[in-house]
Amino acid sequence: MYTDAMADVKGTVGQMKKSGKLWIVILGAVIGVGLLLIGSFDFPFGKDKGESGSVAADDGQSELSAYKQQLEQQVATLCGQVRGVGKVHVIITLSGGYEYVYAKDEQSKTSGDTYSHEQSYVIVGSGSSESPLPLLRRQPEIAGVGIVCTGGADPEVQNELTALVSATLGVGTNKIHVSAGQNE
Repeated sequence: MYTDAMADVKGTVGQMKKSGKLWIVILGAVIGVGLLLIGSFDFPFGKDKGESGSVAADDGQSELSAYKQQLEQQVATLCGQVRGVGKVHVIITLSGGYEYVYAKDEQSKTSGDTYSHEQSYVIVGSGSSESPLPLLRRQPEIAGVGIVCTGGADPEVQNELTALVSATLGVGTNKIHVSAGQNE
């Protein structure tokens, strides 16, 4: 089956070479990789360079990084317990960061024909330490999971790990990829 698929791919590439359209596919791949690389850089444009803003952002980033690292370690440990799996490396990609929901104070007034509705955040603290009252902090959404392990070439192991990680993290199976380790 694998050789049939390779023959189909080689035939398609050969047809594209003859028709002169192979360069379009190559150019598209190069542009795609370039956009992925550019998207991974953190550009400082439009960011507040005040000290308090950068400290808060760094604090959030280190907490997010620690959360991501903990998830990766837990998934790697779990996957390592599956029969047929050896050494495991896991990478988890998060979309966004923590989402905060703050307490709000709402007031509605009706006076004759007019209706007014005011909404404001509940503020705690005083002076420079004032801040909105947090009600909830949601974890970042998992965008994808990559697993590289010995035994990852076996379709049964791939299916088992995909189902396990999907059920554990609540992530769709289309966001999980399992590959064989380099020495396999």
